[in-house]
Order: sequence, then structure tokens, then C-alpha cells
Amino acid sequence: MFSPERILDYYGIYYVRAGSKLRINCPFHTEQNASCYIDKNFSWFCFGCARHGSLADFLEQISSENKKKFAGLNSLQKMLECATILRKARAGSIAEYIKPACAEKKNVQEEKENRLKAWQHYTGLPAVDWGKPLKGEQGEAQEYILGRGFEPWLLNRSGCKYNYNSRYPLIWPIGDNGRFKGWVARTTAAGQEPKYLYNHGFAKRSCLAGLYGSSETVVVTEGLLDRLKLNQAGIVKDAVALLGWHMSEQQEQRLKSAGVKRIICALDNDDAGSRGLARLAESFDVLQWRYPIGVKDLGELSGEKLKAVCSTNLSLFAR
Repeated sequence: MFSPERILDYYGIYYVRAGSKLRINCPFHTEQNASCYIDKNFSWFCFGCARHGSLADFLEQISSENKKKFAGLNSLQKMLECATILRKARAGSIAEYIKPACAEKKNVQEEKENRLKAWQHYTGLPAVDWGKPLKGEQGEAQEYILGRGFEPWLLNRSGCKYNYNSRYPLIWPIGDNGRFKGWVARTTAAGQEPKYLYNHGFAKRSCLAGLYGSSETVVVTEGLLDRLKLNQAGIVKDAVALLGWHMSEQQEQRLKSAGVKRIICALDNDDAGSRGLARLAESFDVLQWRYPIGVKDLGELSGEKLKAVCSTNLSLFAR
């Protein structure tokens, strides 16, 4: 019986346990948060790029040398080649260690192609009027998102569409100061992880989802939907989502280049949000958003309560 851990160690891939599975940063696309899951039989699925397969599929794609070895082989021959790699992994051999080809820096042309494909996917979806009654699966998605306090006009204005993916039926374009960078889809199923699916090749660490630079101050949230709640409350300019709790060096430089000096930190009201605030404070003058007791993030607020919380915070920071 082979060990998935041994194979990952052999290729130098860091992993953490997630229940009965292993979770890794997908080696087949650039991502900041681990979204690829592997079970005990090495059946794997990446929620970030939607690639999936068996052990043989993984080993074939993990390096340029393996691709050459597997090329033209039938199923039986691929199994034999896998057995050879497994023997080396069990022996702990690093003599033939191969750096994953996917770890090589992506060139500009590939990034442009990924963005174009994302644009084609998003624009190819029909527009949806979330203010009108919808039926079937679209109606279920509508019920979910309206039930979370998002108003139809905001969904229409933000470009929310119905994504023909039953696991991630809601999709939004991601704009960085007006420039299309990709798309993100949201699950409506309770307990499903990860909650968000990004287009193939999307790099969160180099993107700020929103508008910034019109003043020296910007409000920072974790998720895109949190930032949309700010928009719903009337805070449109100078509000961005990091698409995670940790500000990357690239995001930091983009804000500084736009003249941002002060950040109003509206990251989640939890331990991760506290760590994110500390990271922001390393480079900017930071003010902490004040949440009502028991509220974790902006996504939990709606209606008049959302407007009141936003108004109260902005009044405090204006002093």
C-alpha cells in the first residue's frame, strides 16, 4: 500500500491534514490558499482550477520529465510507470528529484491567455435581473443570495450572474481599479469548502478587488462579498477586498503606488482577521473597524443595521 504523504514528500510538496484528506497548494496553478484535496487513494480535486484525477494523472502532470515518460503510454503502462515512481518515493530517493514544471514562473503571455479565457467564460454567461422572480436552480441561487441581505440592484450593478456550475452557481467579475482580472464563483451549499472558486490562473496575491487611490485612505475587507456590502451601504470608492486575510507584498506595493497611507481594517472579526490587521499595521497607519458584538464580518449585516454600522465607523474615523 502506498502513502500519499510519501509521494508529496518526494516531490517537495507541503501538505496539511484536513479530516481524512490531505490539503496542498495546487501545483498546477498559482494560488495563495491551499485548495487541492487528496484522499487516501490519491484521488485528488482542486477547487481552485477544477483539475482532478488519479495518482497517475497527478504524477504525469507534476513534472516535465514525467510528461515525457507518460506520453503515448496505455493505462497498463502508466500503472507500471507509477509503480516505479512509488518505489523511489518509498526509498526516499532524491537523486532524481524533479522540480515541478508548474513551479516555473508563468510568463506574461500565459497570464494574458488565462485572463482572456476568464473573460470569455464570464461574458458568455447571460445577464440576470436579480430583481425579477427566477425559476429552478436560478431561483434557488436567487433565494440564497437575497436571503443573505444582498439587494437586487447591487447584484445587478456588481455584474453577478448565474454560473452553470451546480457547486458554484453565483459568479462575479473581479475588477482591480476597473481592470478585469478574473472571476470568482460562490457556493450556496452550507458547509462546502472552499466557499469560493476562482478562474484558472487567477493570482489573489497580485489583485485588489475594488477601487482605490482617489484618497489616501482605503477600507480593506477579506472577501469580495464583504466589499459588496460596503458598496450597498454607499461606500463605493476606496474600498477593496484582499480575497483573504493576509496582505501580500504585491498588494502592499499596489496600494502604496496609488498613494494610500491609511487603512481602515474591516477584516473579519476573528483570529485570522487580527493577524491580518497586524500585517497591515507593518506598512500603513491602520484604524480598526468596529463590529457589533457577535458579528463576524460585513456579510452578516444587511438593511438598516448595515448602514448604521458603516455610518458609525466612518463618523469615528473622520474625527
